[in-house]
Amino acid sequence: MALKTGLASAALMALAAAGCASAPGGAGPAGVEAAGGETARGARQRLRADVAWLADDAREGREAGTPGFDAAAEYVAGRMAEIGLSPGGDNGTYMQDVPLLAYSQDSNGGGTLEVRGVPEPGAFTRGESYMVGASSFGENVVVDEEVVFAGFGFVSPAHGRDDYAGLDVDGKIVALLPGAPKFLNSEERAHYGNTQRDRASERGAVGIITLTTPDRERVRSWESRVEQAAASRSVSMRWLEDGGQAFTTYGNIQAAASMGDEGAAALFAGQEMEWAEISALADSEQGDVPGFALDGVTARIAIESRHQRIDSHNVIGVVEGRDPELKGEYVVLTAHLDHVGVRQSVLEDDDQIFNGAMDNASGIASMLEAARVLAADPPRRSVMFIALTAEEKGLIGSDYFARDPTVAKEAVVANINLDMPIVTYEFTDLIAFGAERSTMFSAVEAAANARGLALSPDPQPEQNFFTRSDHYSFVKQGCRRSSCGRDSPMAARRRTRSG
Repeated sequence: MALKTGLASAALMALAAAGCASAPGGAGPAGVEAAGGETARGARQRLRADVAWLADDAREGREAGTPGFDAAAEYVAGRMAEIGLSPGGDNGTYMQDVPLLAYSQDSNGGGTLEVRGVPEPGAFTRGESYMVGASSFGENVVVDEEVVFAGFGFVSPAHGRDDYAGLDVDGKIVALLPGAPKFLNSEERAHYGNTQRDRASERGAVGIITLTTPDRERVRSWESRVEQAAASRSVSMRWLEDGGQAFTTYGNIQAAASMGDEGAAALFAGQEMEWAEISALADSEQGDVPGFALDGVTARIAIESRHQRIDSHNVIGVVEGRDPELKGEYVVLTAHLDHVGVRQSVLEDDDQIFNGAMDNASGIASMLEAARVLAADPPRRSVMFIALTAEEKGLIGSDYFARDPTVAKEAVVANINLDMPIVTYEFTDLIAFGAERSTMFSAVEAAANARGLALSPDPQPEQNFFTRSDHYSFVKQGCRRSSCGRDSPMAARRRTRSG
């Protein structure tokens, strides 16, 4: 049965990372190894019950900071107590407080982009040629500066590349190609694309205009991105530092906009390199596009945002390890509890509740069953189980924990993340995002082999899944990690209303 096999894989991977199991022959705890009978039936019933409760309409999609999420957090804490996990949150509870800033576009659409010094300044139309998102920097933000093009903004001494070489971007707006060059492996490419703004901020840039590329268009068209942005009107979030400021790794960047093909062509018209040439070079394997200051071009990004301080929680339970020498080390098993809440749907007469059954009630249910198995027969190292908040807002809850864990930071030795295990087809293989470049790979491989599962590569590297799930927060803090999901047809990995 697929559900039972998925549970076994999660538990065995946690065991492999946490230390050898104590079941006969070292294969794993009896709860994992039982192939049928009452154990399997009970697990299936609990998995179904957990998913059904978490994804019920009453939870209203479990968006972080809403009553539906808070109810789900209390439910998971209750399940952890029932299983026998020790509280791993703040002040002897299961909850780690995560203070959040929620920010969104105001009722007028959020912001505008004005470009001066180009042949056709009227070519820039909000919602057609450009989009401007909300800003966490302030409720009313205006950046009006010169524009400098910096290619992919890719900087890597190991690859002998610095796209900022010879460019002065201090106090200016940087126009960037999205992502990173094609020659990088999928994890590197995802990471460098994800940290573009960090490198711009380090060099003093105060604004970003993200362009498009043929590669980006093949993944998802500009028109579909504009349509989704207009429909969702979603709320973004950041966690708050002790002084009340929103945490960010690119603190100089005050405002950002994105631009489609039409806008980019107007932006680079009459420059030393026009958009058609830039776009073609960006689509090459090396993606080595020379940067330059746009002659006579300035841009003004004006953003009006709504800010609200809210509170949410990570839910944390612990199984103490059985080895006196190793129980002070923690393997962290994570799954995000939140989904996207209530928003406009493209379906006629829809209730607009995005229930999040597969994404990620199934991951939470699997994590709880793995906790039940390991609590009955603890491994050598301690195992921490965390239901994370605000993954859908940009991995916020996991970033908060990874930077400020409830145990000593150096005690966190590995992370295994469960995100959207697909349970709608036969379970024959496992995708462990990032495992092959981690010291955990041998443990992951052993766990897969123990269940007769193939280890499959990332089927859609262009989607950048490596940086889009909570294990990435632990990667950035130097922790060994792997993110686990079942392989599936491409369509099953895309976000859907029911998932």
